[in-house]
Amino acid sequence: MTAGASFSATAVRPLRLLFFVPMCIYPVSHGGASRIMNTIWGLSKRGHDVHVLSLVDNDAERASMLSLPDVASSASYVLPPERDFLPGGAVPSAVRASFRPSMGRRIEEMVRRYAIDVLQLEYTQSAAYLSRRLGVPAVLVEHDIAYRSAFRRALNLADASGAASVLFDAARLYRWEIKSAREADLVLTASEQEAEILRRHGVANVSGAVPNGVDVAAIEPEGVRRETLDVLFVGYFLHAPNVDALRYFVAQVWPLLRKTGRPLSVSIVGSELPNDLACRVKECGFRYAGYVEDLPKELWSHRVFIAPIRYGAGTRIKLLEAAAAKCAIVSTTLGAEGLGFRNGRDLIIADRPADFASSVERLLDDGAARARLGASAHDCVKRRFDWPMLVVDLESLYYRLMERT
Repeated sequence: MTAGASFSATAVRPLRLLFFVPMCIYPVSHGGASRIMNTIWGLSKRGHDVHVLSLVDNDAERASMLSLPDVASSASYVLPPERDFLPGGAVPSAVRASFRPSMGRRIEEMVRRYAIDVLQLEYTQSAAYLSRRLGVPAVLVEHDIAYRSAFRRALNLADASGAASVLFDAARLYRWEIKSAREADLVLTASEQEAEILRRHGVANVSGAVPNGVDVAAIEPEGVRRETLDVLFVGYFLHAPNVDALRYFVAQVWPLLRKTGRPLSVSIVGSELPNDLACRVKECGFRYAGYVEDLPKELWSHRVFIAPIRYGAGTRIKLLEAAAAKCAIVSTTLGAEGLGFRNGRDLIIADRPADFASSVERLLDDGAARARLGASAHDCVKRRFDWPMLVVDLESLYYRLMERT
């Protein structure tokens, strides 16, 4: 898709867009929220009327969403569970937990009230609100292919009974997710790799043309990086793969780094860290910063960014943020999945604890290598994942969708 694509004169006009999000995304505290907010703000800057409807957990989150800046309108609700799906049925647990029939009616009301052109449903579970009676094309954003993440989580669990339960629900999620994706007018994925997976499952209207990205100008350092600290881990800890990654680092990588005897500073950034892991982090002498408003400052001040991810799906926006900030990155293969970063050129890939620890050590000792990796990763992100460029491609997809439907 190119920004120069031609459309009918009636199609190229400011659009009225409705985004549904099944959670609080403001202030931005995780990768999914970063993608959605960059999308919303990018489209608003290009003159489109963007309306946001959200389902949140409490009144504080509702107040945050109602204060959403730079949008045409924002409506938010705290809704109790509503009986709709039968327990033990074919609907996966993530969908049953977040679906509210009354929210479907609110979507209909906003579509009519604002004469919406395109409805965008964020996250797999939001496909439960797909409905032909809305009379507008619906875009489903698969932040990751959820069934792949669920299967990988099951394979990573040591407890056999827990793994069996997760596998059963993953199988339900697989059937539901593929069926729902086929019903959407357009599916957007986090990468072309995941778009191709859905195509192989019979999802025709899918595009990886708008992958996860970052606003490079908002993150890249001005001048020379001021590296005063050593190792940085960033993660939103209500996302289970981030919890697992930090546990893995603490249990299997950190003891190897500690054996060197060198003093090391390790910072953990991200909200909702489980209490037991917070205690373990404190015992290790790490700095736990929690949620930070100025993430670029954290990225600029650390020598090495780590992403020891062992399961999940989609792409990790945190790696794009680190690359935009010219950080030297050490990641597992899965952590860098779908981004096209080159091992040894844009980052270092290390899948075994000993390799991960030695890679971190080498980079801490070699400032020139850190600078080369950081500069190359930054150039890759600027070229392929910068939001001002991606939002133009998304706009083109909307116009094509309207002409097709």
